[in-house]
Amino acid sequence: MLPQRLMQGYRAYREKASGSQRVRFAAQARVQQPQTMVIGCCDSRMAPETIFDAEPGQLFVCRNIANLVPRSDLPISDASVAAALEYAVLELAVGHIVVLGHAGCGGVAAFARRAKPLSAQNYTGRWIAGIEDAQARLPPTARGRVRSRRIGAGSDRHTQCRKPLAQARHPAL
Repeated sequence: MLPQRLMQGYRAYREKASGSQRVRFAAQARVQQPQTMVIGCCDSRMAPETIFDAEPGQLFVCRNIANLVPRSDLPISDASVAAALEYAVLELAVGHIVVLGHAGCGGVAAFARRAKPLSAQNYTGRWIAGIEDAQARLPPTARGRVRSRRIGAGSDRHTQCRKPLAQARHPAL
C-alpha cells in the first residue's frame, strides 16, 4: 500500500487532470516534445523539474546513482542510459543534454571512500566503479579532488559537468 501522502497527491493530480488542467494534459498525452534531456542522480532530494522550474513535458529525465553515463565499451555498461540517450536524440530530437550533479552525492562518496558492498551481487559497487573511468579522464591536477573529503563542495567531477549550466543554483547543488 502506498503511503497516505502519496495517495492524496495522486488524487489531487487526477482532479487536476480531469478539471482545470484537462486541455493541457490532453495535449501532453498526444505528443512529447522536450527540448532538454537531463541525466541526474536518483537521490530523492534531486528533482530536475523543480531545480529548473520546468513544467511536465519540458524535460526528458534519466536518473541513476551518481548520474553516470557509462561508456558502452566498458563491462559496467548499462543499456538503459544508452537507450534513453538514443531515444532523446534520435526520436525526440532534444537540443540540449544536461548531466546534473549535486553536492553530497552518496554514490560519489561511496566511490571515494571505497565503500564495502551492500549485497553479495554488489550492484551499486559495480555501477559506481564507472566513476574510476571518468576520474582517469580528468586532468591530473583534478584527479585527487574526487577522492577528497570535500565531495560536493565544488570539488568533484560533477562540477566539471555543471559548469555549462552557468548559474543554475539549488541548495542541493
